[in-house]
Amino acid sequence: GGGIVTISVYLAETSPKASRGVMGSMEEVFINLGIFVGSLWGKLLFGVTWHGLADWQLMFLLGLILPIVSAVAIGLGLLPESPRYLLLAGRRNDAEATLALLCP
Repeated sequence: GGGIVTISVYLAETSPKASRGVMGSMEEVFINLGIFVGSLWGKLLFGVTWHGLADWQLMFLLGLILPIVSAVAIGLGLLPESPRYLLLAGRRNDAEATLALLCP
């Protein structure tokens, strides 16, 4: 739940004004697409075992992939801080550099 709020705020703060609405809408589309794909995987893996793992364990492991990738991306600094946060923290030069990176 907290991730959805964080992503919405990050998109609003880093998107150009002209595409901000599209970015917010696409977030919702991808959330619903993820629910649909998860349901399909659930149907496909029903009753399947793999190396001693039951179907529910496989679904659990598949659900761990994206959070792990996201945590690594954040930890490695691949996602820049929002320019708004940097300005509020008094780091104007960093905010300008981030804006140059996000809006070339």
